[in-house]
Amino acid sequence: PLDPGTKASVFDLYCETSDGSRIVVELQNKPQMDFVDRAIYYGAFPIQNQIEKGRKEYTFSAVYIINILNFNLVELKGTHKAISTFRLKEVETHISLSEKYTLIFIELRKFAKKLEEISSDNILEGFLYFLRHMHNFIEQPKEFQQQIWDRLFEAARIAAMTKNERQAY
Repeated sequence: PLDPGTKASVFDLYCETSDGSRIVVELQNKPQMDFVDRAIYYGAFPIQNQIEKGRKEYTFSAVYIINILNFNLVELKGTHKAISTFRLKEVETHISLSEKYTLIFIELRKFAKKLEEISSDNILEGFLYFLRHMHNFIEQPKEFQQQIWDRLFEAARIAAMTKNERQAY
C-alpha cells in the first residue's frame, strides 16, 4: 500500500494485455460478507498504479476485475445469470460514463449447462463447466480433447499430486 496504515492487496492473477488493459482475476471459494466492496477496492490498485506521481493527466488503460465465485452473491440473488458485468453508467438514462472500469462476477453455481450442451468452440462455457465440475473428473472427458484442455487437465493433475509425487514428477 502507499500508506503504511492502509490495507494491501494480493491478487490471484494480475495481467497486462498488449493494449495496456489490466486484468485482475480473483478466485473465491467461500462467501465473504463484503465481497463486492472488496472487488471494487481491488479495482483501485491497477488504476492507481498507472498514474505516475506528478503527472497532471489522469488517463489510464481499461481495468477489468474478474471475480470467479464458488457461491452466489447475495447482491445478485434476483438474477439467474452466471456472468454479470458492471460498468459506470448514469442511473436513469444508462448513458455510459466510462468503459475503463469493468467488474465481472462469475457465479459458478448458476452455471447449469450440461456437458453435452456446450459447443467445443465455446471456450468460456467449457472453462466454466471445468471449474464447476473439476472435482468430479476422474479422467479428461472426450469433449475436452483440444490442446488448451490438455494443458489445463495436466495442470490440475499436477496440482492434485502429493508433495512426494510432485518431487518425483
